[in-house]
Amino acid sequence: MAWRLWHQACALDDEGREDEAIVLHRQAAAMGEILAQLSLAYLLTERDGAEWAEGVRWYRRVTWAGDPQGAWNLAMVYRIAKNRRRYLHWLRRAAAMGEEEAVVILAEIDRRRALGQTWPMFISEYLDADNAIGVLSDYREGETTAASVAVWAGRAARGEIALRTEDDTRRRLASVLAELADPARELTRQRALELIYKLSDGLAG
Repeated sequence: MAWRLWHQACALDDEGREDEAIVLHRQAAAMGEILAQLSLAYLLTERDGAEWAEGVRWYRRVTWAGDPQGAWNLAMVYRIAKNRRRYLHWLRRAAAMGEEEAVVILAEIDRRRALGQTWPMFISEYLDADNAIGVLSDYREGETTAASVAVWAGRAARGEIALRTEDDTRRRLASVLAELADPARELTRQRALELIYKLSDGLAG
């Protein structure tokens, strides 16, 4: 029953009937459906005031039930709210519960703090050479644009995405990202192929 309600709520949300979807999500969430609790929390934390606070409570409930997605989503909610203390608290909670992305991002934060460097509240992704190769391959195949690649690389170059890679490959990857983010450099398909080879050499090494 709860799963059917959640499924109906998702269908309503897909149709743009968000208020009606929230009603059904609440019903399914109250019956203990974790997916409904996550969906409801997401929709409510996109709003303000009492609804935002209710969404946070649902994420907490999911976390207390043992699902690391609740803690991870809370970290992202507080990142958007620019609350560094709570962002870090819930990131550590998510990592302790085994959320892989939180583990990677937390390791990068701890690495920077140990070096006395400033650290950003990372967005919800991490990056390694394989990811960059994938983005460049998508560009060469026409599945994304040079402008989109530049935006993505800019976020990475500014340190908003945690780098999941060894130091040697990190330097190589940072060089590629800086080039991709440079508005004065035009990304051609030939240059994308050259950068793929550069990153692949780093992996082989």
